[in-house]
Amino acid sequence: MEKDKQRACVLKKRTGMFQQEVRVKSALICQKLLNFLEEKQARRVMLYYAIKNEVDLKPLAIDLLTSGYKISLPVTKNEEIIPVSIDHYDHCCKKGYKGVYEPYLLKGRIIHKDEIDAVVVPGVVFNQRGYRIGYGKGFYDHFLKSLKAIKLGAAYSWQIINFKEKEYDVPVDVVFTENSVLRREK
Repeated sequence: MEKDKQRACVLKKRTGMFQQEVRVKSALICQKLLNFLEEKQARRVMLYYAIKNEVDLKPLAIDLLTSGYKISLPVTKNEEIIPVSIDHYDHCCKKGYKGVYEPYLLKGRIIHKDEIDAVVVPGVVFNQRGYRIGYGKGFYDHFLKSLKAIKLGAAYSWQIINFKEKEYDVPVDVVFTENSVLRREK
């Protein structure tokens, strides 16, 4: 199945999830991510604001902020992802590109890519090798290309699907699901 068909099929299934299922599975994934970040001592973490029943990272963001971690969220401007630091998760954002919640792009809040220890990347689909299918614009592939930070994916177990990646795709190092932790073989 080609990428566009896989994307459409998974998005339809994800959109149809019940909120209770999203909360329960997201909480399990967030706990695994928290344990990993603590183990790796990754104190500066970029997350994403969930849309359309993506894995909800709000529990992770609150835990990290409470524990003194430096958290940033992406802002998309001119087809580029810009990490912006936040102090609170619930009241930090406005609707931005394509209706996705983004933090306010304020001077002094922009984070340089090299200041990030780990980034949790959204994806519609991931494969066993850590490659992902996103929403089709390539913004994250471009952002991840020169990123030195640990690249992490968050997905439901049924979002792990076999597909052939393209040469320009950038894999994540580890994908976390409610049932497993998939480490990329290097």
